[in-house]
Amino acid sequence: MMSDSPNTHPPEEGCIFAFHQIGINVKIIAIDEKTGIEVCTIAPYTLSQKDMQTLALQKLKSVLKKQNDNNT
Repeated sequence: MMSDSPNTHPPEEGCIFAFHQIGINVKIIAIDEKTGIEVCTIAPYTLSQKDMQTLALQKLKSVLKKQNDNNT
């Protein structure tokens, strides 16, 4: 079980993750260090931390791609 305090784990260069347990779920925040863009998602606490990071990173990449597409 994860603690209620935020933890940062940058497994990929330029991305910060924070985890906040809310009941039986975990709120995962992914922040792109270069742009400051932040996304969050919710996952069950039974999911592995690696899977939570993957989920949040996929969402962050999607948002960054959409923003890049809109700027071109």
